[in-house]
Amino acid sequence: MPPFPDVGIIIAGAGGSTELLAEADTDGTLYDMFSIKGLGSGRGIRFQDIRITYTVPESLPTTTPVAIRVTSGQNVTCHRMYFNNCFTAMYLDNGSLECGVFDSTIVYNNWGFADKSDAPGLLFLGGAENYVLNCIISQTPGVENVVGIIVSPAGGAIFITNCHISDFTIGIWIQAGGTNLARVFGSNVICESLTSSLYIVPIVDTAQIYQVYFSDCSFGAANDSADTSSAGVIIDTDGGGDSQVSDIFLNNCMCYGWSAAGVIINKGQNIVITGGRYGSNKYMSTGAGISITGTAANVTVNGADLTPVVAGGFPTQPFALSVTAAVNGLYVHGCNMTGYPSSTGPVFASSAGSQIEITNCPGYNDQTVEVTASAPASGARFNGTTYGYYGPTTFYIIGTGITAIKVASSPTATAITTGLLSGAFRLDPGEWGEIDKGVGVVTFALIGT
Repeated sequence: MPPFPDVGIIIAGAGGSTELLAEADTDGTLYDMFSIKGLGSGRGIRFQDIRITYTVPESLPTTTPVAIRVTSGQNVTCHRMYFNNCFTAMYLDNGSLECGVFDSTIVYNNWGFADKSDAPGLLFLGGAENYVLNCIISQTPGVENVVGIIVSPAGGAIFITNCHISDFTIGIWIQAGGTNLARVFGSNVICESLTSSLYIVPIVDTAQIYQVYFSDCSFGAANDSADTSSAGVIIDTDGGGDSQVSDIFLNNCMCYGWSAAGVIINKGQNIVITGGRYGSNKYMSTGAGISITGTAANVTVNGADLTPVVAGGFPTQPFALSVTAAVNGLYVHGCNMTGYPSSTGPVFASSAGSQIEITNCPGYNDQTVEVTASAPASGARFNGTTYGYYGPTTFYIIGTGITAIKVASSPTATAITTGLLSGAFRLDPGEWGEIDKGVGVVTFALIGT
């Protein structure tokens, strides 16, 4: 049952074979099947046990039709419905309240779109307390730039629970346009898509998205996904500052089979990933379970499985964690990073950022010995991009010809001499070590905390 039961009008089919068929006019125009405006009493309308089918037009309509459109309505619901080839099954505008779909099936095999931003979404949730519960939403593979669910409310919570969403370019797009978006809750969602299963990106860089929570979900790449930039979850601001997308939580989710990463975080802040399994990538040489590709801020990853191989024949991903931009605050604790070759290690870092801590992660914070046949050039700095280690880390150093061991507070700051010629020194988050030496072999033992 939905959270807000209907007690008003019920529009129901007579038996299981009732079908409403929408055919195009002679000029190819298609129209909405139902349009409900200004129904604000709360008594509601329920559509039940009806099949709604749209015929496939010869060309894409100039105005995309909607099977059930709700404008400033309250408590309009669909129960045990079958939507067949509807460009949009249900459109809930930002004045809709307590409206949704449950125990229904939505199937699409119609026209694709030039770009994903042109797609109306098979379901459009734009109001407050809108919901999708216990639904199957799918399309025939090969139709491009179609979105399963678009979430773009002006206020109030949105709920997506116990749904299977498959074969769309984007499974769920959480967006914000002219108004800000707050509070989206998803749980027990299985979503298999071509480019991304969960896409948290506003459509204008001035809009805000915050308080998005998904728990116990599976975000997989569809079998025919060939997009080399694909990722299970993508978080970005569309060019805005990090504060435009904030307070994003992924709890106990699984991402698998993607080309670039299980999760890509480009811009945003206060992003928390707890538990779950992320990775199994196809193509990218710097692909990872989790990739930081922009200057995101305050990203926390706790207890995630970032190992390279999943049962079932998925390809091996090259890294557990990839950092290719100067993230401001990355805290990774208790993640499994075992199984990567010692020649590369589990972390790829081309940019160090600031306040990066990777602690208690098996496979990364294990004791590691690095030996060089000839000592690095005098003044070479260690930590961050050179060896892929971030503090807090202790370096144990022995060798011949060492003239000074120094510590620097940043990659470009003046190094301070420790007074040691061998032994141990500690690098805190963001600090870099430097060794001046003559000729000889230097051996490093790296022990992370």
